[in-house]
Amino acid sequence: MAHRVAPRNPASRLRLLLVEFLFDDPYGRDKSEMFPFFLGQARRLGVEAAWRFAGLYSRDTSGHLDRHTVRPSPAETRMLLGAIREFRPSHLIFSEAIAEGLQRRIAETFPDLRLISIWDDPDVRALDCPADWLPRRLGLPTGSWEGRWLLDAVEPRYENRLIPPPRGRAAPPRPYIAVIGGPVCLYGRPLARNPHYAGVELPPGVGSIGCAFCRKRELVYRLRTPPIELALRQCRAAAATTERFSGDTYLVRAARVALRFGDFAQAVLDAGLPPSRFLFSYRVDELLRVADQVTAKLPDLARAGHRLRIYNPGIENFSARENERFNKGIVPEQVDRAVEQIRRWAQAYPDTFSFESFGMILFTPWTTLDDVAINYRRLRGFTFPEIGMEWRRLRSKLQILPETAIARLAARDGALVDSFDDFFFWDGRCVGDPRQVELPWRFLDPRTAVYYELVRRVTAAEEPGGRPADPLARRATALFRSRRDRWPHLLDFLLEALEAARRDPPPADPTELIERVRRAVPPVPSSAPPRNRRAPTPLERRLRARAPRLRVRLARLLSSADSPLRGWRFEDLAPHAGDGPFALALALRRGKERLDLRLAPADAPGPAFVEHGPLKLWFAETTRLDTPEKQAGVRELARRIAAWLARPAR
Repeated sequence: MAHRVAPRNPASRLRLLLVEFLFDDPYGRDKSEMFPFFLGQARRLGVEAAWRFAGLYSRDTSGHLDRHTVRPSPAETRMLLGAIREFRPSHLIFSEAIAEGLQRRIAETFPDLRLISIWDDPDVRALDCPADWLPRRLGLPTGSWEGRWLLDAVEPRYENRLIPPPRGRAAPPRPYIAVIGGPVCLYGRPLARNPHYAGVELPPGVGSIGCAFCRKRELVYRLRTPPIELALRQCRAAAATTERFSGDTYLVRAARVALRFGDFAQAVLDAGLPPSRFLFSYRVDELLRVADQVTAKLPDLARAGHRLRIYNPGIENFSARENERFNKGIVPEQVDRAVEQIRRWAQAYPDTFSFESFGMILFTPWTTLDDVAINYRRLRGFTFPEIGMEWRRLRSKLQILPETAIARLAARDGALVDSFDDFFFWDGRCVGDPRQVELPWRFLDPRTAVYYELVRRVTAAEEPGGRPADPLARRATALFRSRRDRWPHLLDFLLEALEAARRDPPPADPTELIERVRRAVPPVPSSAPPRNRRAPTPLERRLRARAPRLRVRLARLLSSADSPLRGWRFEDLAPHAGDGPFALALALRRGKERLDLRLAPADAPGPAFVEHGPLKLWFAETTRLDTPEKQAGVRELARRIAAWLARPAR
């Protein structure tokens, strides 16, 4: 009697490999957000599946037009091909578009391998991926999956590994875990109500609600699973997975979860998740709306060892005229309230709460010098933790994408041009895939155009590791650095240059503008001490006198097991160059990272990051205290230095 052989599951012969590229934008991973759900669905289908991370070690993508087209180095390519060979997939999904050269290499090496593209597939890029998407592309039956959403139908899986980096390269930072579910923003003010857009035609493919520089989006929540339940399901699944390279930081990209912060935080506490970090991004008005919820839950989160980081709320612009053109719906008074609230959280919970600076768009086709003055004067008064004063923010410009309302407005006003020419380009990290193109534009105000040429040169030269790019930049930078007594902050120099640009006749070019500033500056003061020079205070005399011993003490402390900044080594302690109040410049290094701190007497004028007894400490504009560990370490270092300075001299 013949035995009937059970039909073999067609999925059992399939092998799916998910490869996610890691590069220098930790937030730019939206195209891989479905990977945990693809992995879970593949396992449920009976498909052998794996998720691998591939680091891109050979480039800085921040200024690239094609940063979402992966062109790995030869060494990176060898490691990638080795990982593919090891797993032997029948199907491969990359998180990003890959260059033609890599496509050919893969096709030649693995002729039977099928590449599945997600970056250009609207179903995957949408907020709600259909549950039948993956079975359809694997050639499997879709019947039980049809009419459902992937996030409702599948339990996510988080087993993943890093493809070992090439020899001599350190592993990249462990990536965030994305927590998704529905729209990422719910702001929907219609542009039809904005007088700036009266008479501007907005066709169906162009965004008509919310911020004018954003693409078209939906506000509807289509999933059946409630938002908090869906978010917690992802967090619990990730926390329960020990075999993963992804870290213990959750990037919550779900507006309906963010606006119910209290409920989400309580669910995390009730679930008993291990100590984790949660990242949230809010509009300024939304941050004010959830402030009471955050205040109520911070003590409980602190006791459980969790941490909260709020990042990049968009101020965009302090000029009411510019923000109205953005359709932003934010006013400066709201920013002031948000700043005060952030400061209170940072001071009350320094080990639990952290903040990453506001988003800014300071230059647009319509920007006038009056608009710039409003912004620079407001920013001059900001200190940590409200604004991370990176120099690129001072030159931040509008990125105009074709499918946005503001592109239509710029076209109507004659601001769009064929190329940027010498206009400094920085992509703003808003370009999401290789098909997107930033539209070149020009300043409608000639004075602003000339002024921006100075701004972008000086700010680029003053960045960490930056150098003047051309003779004009060298002259401007030398002028700024020659008179730190007059311009202690770069903004002081830029504001004086702005006033020079206002004067008639308008400057013909940035060279003429720099010359105007130079002529307006009095001669350098004599090196002889003026008779009315401020006498050193007792605290200043103490800091000056103890500086040599402090140098030895800090070198010993930072190399010891008791160092408050583990992994950071002492580099130098010397009087800070400049003609302002006396301060010591303390330089620390960890690999390629630097911490440039300033130690001053407590009675020195100006703000500070932390004050302890006789000491005031702040950090240079080139330094970012962007993690709770750095912030806590610097605070503890300041406390120890102050305690030593307070001791009687021997």
